[in-house]
Amino acid sequence: KRSDVTGVVIGGSIARKQDWQHSDVELGILVPQRLDLSYFHIIDGRGVEAIQLAQPELEQRLAQAETDDEAVAAFPIQLYQCRVVSDPTGFLARFKHTFD
Repeated sequence: KRSDVTGVVIGGSIARKQDWQHSDVELGILVPQRLDLSYFHIIDGRGVEAIQLAQPELEQRLAQAETDDEAVAAFPIQLYQCRVVSDPTGFLARFKHTFD
């Protein structure tokens, strides 16, 4: 419900339904520009990685990936096979399709 977060994906073992009691949460958040936000958090006793996906930067990487498969290697591996939670613009669906 934050105006500076325009989309959310969950990555890692939780997104792949392979989680166990010590799994952390990889949370990809789509933002117009990088926020002053810590990377690591503890919420309800579980580790949470907040991976910021700055849309302008990610748009450039997606454009590169259309012609250069190696450009995908720059994407955060924690979000491979992510689960899209909120994506009103469809941008994260495009990211997931390209990355996966």
